[in-house]
Amino acid sequence: MSSIARAQGIFASRSFSMFYAGQALSYVGDGLRTLAIPLLVYHITGSALSLGITYALEFLPFALFGLVGGALADRLDRRRLMIGCDFVRFTVMALFAVAIVLLFLIQCLRLFDVVATKGQSLITLIGQALLGCVIDRGRAWAQQQHEDGDDADRDDQGENDEEGFRHGLF
Repeated sequence: MSSIARAQGIFASRSFSMFYAGQALSYVGDGLRTLAIPLLVYHITGSALSLGITYALEFLPFALFGLVGGALADRLDRRRLMIGCDFVRFTVMALFAVAIVLLFLIQCLRLFDVVATKGQSLITLIGQALLGCVIDRGRAWAQQQHEDGDDADRDDQGENDEEGFRHGLF
């Protein structure tokens, strides 16, 4: 038997496992966003130039602030710096999410306005069409009643010519 204790793995610590999982998901999300935004710009504009400019602008902050950020990272408390950077990144992403929700709500309000305006016109047209159908059916019913009445009058016409003449005019 060996007296050397077996070392536990790094993932045995729950705190480290949670940190690692959070960072891994964050990197996957950042990578997908880095690809998705230029592709969305290309889908909307159809321009390869716009796609290239958008992709280049995504890396511009790293190029501009990477050296300064590295110098600050060496001088500041790393834990506080990580928390601060993650908070700034969260705030920016949350503002994007709020902007998207607000744009969605504005579009919903515009759609509601269009539906309300056009819907009122549509309801008026449907009402007029239904009223026309009711009037046409009423006229057809009245004409049928009149024709049925004329047939009955013709049967009685042999008895009284003057009365049959009068009913024939109406």
